[in-house]
Amino acid sequence: MNVIKTTNLTKIYKDWRGNTTRAVDNLSLEIKKGEIFGFLGPNGAGKTTTIKMLLGLVFPTSGDFTLFGENLSVKIKKKIGYLPEDPAFPSYFTAEEALSYYADLYEMKKDEKKEKINELLELVLLDNQKTKKVSQFSKGMKQRLGLAQALLPNPELVILDEPTSGLDPQGRKDVRDILLNLKSQKVTVFLNSHILSEVERTCDRVGILKDGILLSLGTIDELTAKNQVEIHAEMNQRIVNLLKTKVTCIRIREDHLVVEVDSTEVIPDLAEIIVKEGGRLRA
Repeated sequence: MNVIKTTNLTKIYKDWRGNTTRAVDNLSLEIKKGEIFGFLGPNGAGKTTTIKMLLGLVFPTSGDFTLFGENLSVKIKKKIGYLPEDPAFPSYFTAEEALSYYADLYEMKKDEKKEKINELLELVLLDNQKTKKVSQFSKGMKQRLGLAQALLPNPELVILDEPTSGLDPQGRKDVRDILLNLKSQKVTVFLNSHILSEVERTCDRVGILKDGILLSLGTIDELTAKNQVEIHAEMNQRIVNLLKTKVTCIRIREDHLVVEVDSTEVIPDLAEIIVKEGGRLRA
């Protein structure tokens, strides 16, 4: 079953002068139950605008979408947990009080609420900070609290906007572990990021968005295999530096290079650089 399906989803913003910006351009996606899907792209690519449309925070200019096979409704929203890019909580709340406030909005029973809050604070490693005021929290701690809030209603779909923002390496690993645990429970995860390394470690599939346009869609292996060339050669650092001017990405392996090119037509140019600079190609 498709948990998220978008068809030609488009959002155009217009300023007071009448100038238009196409934030999302004819986006068509299908995301299945239990999948971790990553939306990868630079800031301003349209990732957050897409999330806002899925949550009903802004309306599409054209196109449509369904969640769990239905149009967005209060019933559907109850199945969703959401973490914005920069979560904010009243500064006078403690971590425990903040989650209690949201639990009341979800109409959780008193005994269930206390147990769930303790469970989530432990999960995001804030159990020893639960009586501390949010005003004393670092950005990373607020991010952890926001993740706990997103998981509070036991959602079937979790939407995360830059979930590792503000976290140190250990914090990013903790988030990855949480996401993989959600996947094991068949929870669908839709996350935005501009960090390739975070996406490739976690996601089943990735969509690459730029200027509102979906450029590529597939697994990490499928995307990195496109126009990827292995070069087996004896070479020095000067040759490597020259090759970097001709390729979009270069990875140095133990006995070869893996390069990504915009077009395979540049491969002869790469060979010429290696030979001209005194390197030697190997079969």
